[in-house]
Amino acid sequence: MAFCFDTMRYYNKQRQKEWDPQSQITQEFRAIEMGGEAGGLVEELLIIVQSMLRTMALAANTGRALNVSKKLARERMGLVGSRVPKENLADELADLVLTADLLAEDAGIDLGAAVRKKFNEVSDKRGLKTRIPENELLSDTWPDQPARLQARNLLHPSQARQAPARPAPKQPRSRWQAALKFMGRVLTANRPT
Repeated sequence: MAFCFDTMRYYNKQRQKEWDPQSQITQEFRAIEMGGEAGGLVEELLIIVQSMLRTMALAANTGRALNVSKKLARERMGLVGSRVPKENLADELADLVLTADLLAEDAGIDLGAAVRKKFNEVSDKRGLKTRIPENELLSDTWPDQPARLQARNLLHPSQARQAPARPAPKQPRSRWQAALKFMGRVLTANRPT
């Protein structure tokens, strides 16, 4: 079915009479109203672009991690070619996790819950008994978290004296500020070394 501007105009005028029976709305008001709608559109587009940038950063980090893995495999097999220390792979994998966390935050996804759910789904699918219990993922709400971490050799004994400090609450920022800051981080993180 084709869109007809004449039909839209007719119904738009009818609704306008209903909304503003005194015909008080001015051209300036219309311009401001249109600007507000345009701003809303740009804000929604910004969300999409920001998500796309995070996805692209995740893909770039994945590519770099695979490249480092290839070089480590080449070294292990004794093939000719460039070499890298294992720490490079650790850095690339850390970038992957951090970028995935940012992408999840943008999408409103609880990454810890998603990881637990996926892990348990794979265990179920393969008929394996190992599952991550509902309360097992680390959380700073557990009063004994330092003791749990130390028991698993994930926390140095000197750090076990006090619970980890909670990060300061995020200050509200405009989406533009957030996008600009993010784009700066992406450009800096993806700069060739």
